Amino acid sequence: MSSIESLQVSSFSEMFRLEPVLPLASASDRQGGDLFRGRHLPFSSRHLYGGQMVSQAMIAAQATVSGQALQSLHSYFLEPGDKKKPVDYQVKRIRNGRTFSTRQITALQEGKAIFEMLAMFQQDGHNAYAHQVALPDLPSPDDLLTEEALRAQWLEEGEAQLLKLLGLPAMSDALRSSFLAQRPVDIRHIDPVNPLSADLPSTSDETPDEALMRRRYWFRFRSPEVSPNVALGELRADERLIYIKAAIAYISDYGLMGVSMKPHGLSYFDRTIKSTSLDHSVWFHRPADLSNWMLYDTHTTNLEGERGLSFGKIFDQSGALIASTSQEGLIRVRGGASPLSVTNAQQ
Repeated sequence: MSSIESLQVSSFSEMFRLEPVLPLASASDRQGGDLFRGRHLPFSSRHLYGGQMVSQAMIAAQATVSGQALQSLHSYFLEPGDKKKPVDYQVKRIRNGRTFSTRQITALQEGKAIFEMLAMFQQDGHNAYAHQVALPDLPSPDDLLTEEALRAQWLEEGEAQLLKLLGLPAMSDALRSSFLAQRPVDIRHIDPVNPLSADLPSTSDETPDEALMRRRYWFRFRSPEVSPNVALGELRADERLIYIKAAIAYISDYGLMGVSMKPHGLSYFDRTIKSTSLDHSVWFHRPADLSNWMLYDTHTTNLEGERGLSFGKIFDQSGALIASTSQEGLIRVRGGASPLSVTNAQQ
């Protein structure tokens, strides 16, 4: 088995099963922090998928906390992750409190920091007051095409444009398989736009119409229990809760920056555009059931100085707001200053 193959896993449960590099440190020997090693779930990108690092860092941090659940996280992507190398997660116990605790998590490859996170944990408390925004009235996921079906349509309509964007003379079997491969999450786009179109919708207006500022999709994990091999019911309550939140955090990075590219008709496949996540935050509000559909409603509020700002809300089908997200991403025209600029006048 090659070193690359040994780093890959085939399920969420394997990806979430981090290996302590050293036994959990005692209170008297914790200066360097606790260290865990993660492996990679294959993803069609050149570098490590950001959602993977977010979810694995969450699990590493939770392993050092007792009696409290993850409430929020704020993270920064410092360097592109190399899929050919393992990732070590160093957890520092910044604060242990009766109600709240804080952890600092650094993802390392060969000793170099590539990702940083601060995570807040909270003990369950009395819910005296509560409110949330309402679930939008949108088509049911059962009435929408799978992303795999959409991708097949997109490739049939836009294969020539894809090759042009990538600067390739012909479509290889590997590229076709990668584009059409089934993902671990079933995604149903509500307002799909073919990213391979030669004429993507766009505007030069600095306050675009709402439709160009928003992207929404339903999602459901193909394996409701995270992995066919590990049923959530067999896990401890704290393990089950962090697995569910980690799975939601994993998908929360999918397409969030893309909504900031949408008003300008930009595609991830365009080699003239450099796009990468700079930071990512998640706030967890209510419990979720991974076997049910959830809606990811994302929108952008600003693009200026080559940084696009996006926000998201994750609902379950009953209308409960499960989580909120935010992300800023770099969107740069290669070889020169970006002319891109967009704001939301209502913000």
